[in-house]
Amino acid sequence: MARALIHRFATLELAAGALAERLVVDAARAIAARGAFRCALPGGATPVVLYRLLASEPWRARIDWTRAELFFTDERAVPPEAEGSNFALVARELAMPLGIASERVRRMEADALDLDASSAAYERELNDPLDVVLLGMGTDGHVASLFPGSALLDDGERRCAWIADSPKPPPTRMTLMPRALRESGALLVLCGGRGKAGAVTRALTPGIAPRECPAALAAGGDWYLDDAAAAPDTREPGAGDDPARLGVRETRG
Repeated sequence: MARALIHRFATLELAAGALAERLVVDAARAIAARGAFRCALPGGATPVVLYRLLASEPWRARIDWTRAELFFTDERAVPPEAEGSNFALVARELAMPLGIASERVRRMEADALDLDASSAAYERELNDPLDVVLLGMGTDGHVASLFPGSALLDDGERRCAWIADSPKPPPTRMTLMPRALRESGALLVLCGGRGKAGAVTRALTPGIAPRECPAALAAGGDWYLDDAAAAPDTREPGAGDDPARLGVRETRG
């Protein structure tokens, strides 16, 4: 597996700016090659700073959003307009301000009555690999709705699935699977805050299993971190944040 590349910045806002620059490059490359930019986006508080940046000047003009196709890393079993909906978050903070056509925003219907059919339909949308999967990460090391100990982490066949046992409410969710992450053109992780430092250290520790820390699925990707998230994990004596020990490469922004 390729080594992670850590991009470390003083603040989350600076990390988001560098990630936005990366998305500009990846989008241009994908559009030139295939005429579309297929990107999966997470919910949560952390990526909001990135979404607002991308929707503002001068960033909004730097990607041809008419060629973008927005997917989701996961979704809760809530209506699309609900407060906890990742679809509602992305629509409000990114898609609507940019005027992205609704048919180009591929909602996960995690509130469907037939979740087997719904997840299978979403999987068919993923037959062509995603150009970028953008991930956030929880303090427990979960990404998308792939939580520590989940049997889904051992599934190498499906690209999308639903669960009914999420340790975070609501229990029913839909999520991208490890295969979809593995097949993507790029895995980009955005994290900020001291509370994420321990999970960052665990995810990038050589040999750690995704069952223990699902964020290890992105161990070969690019991590955009603020100083707090990249700081040593003092709960794990000797862990520290030494790039050589973790087997990563680090740049300082």
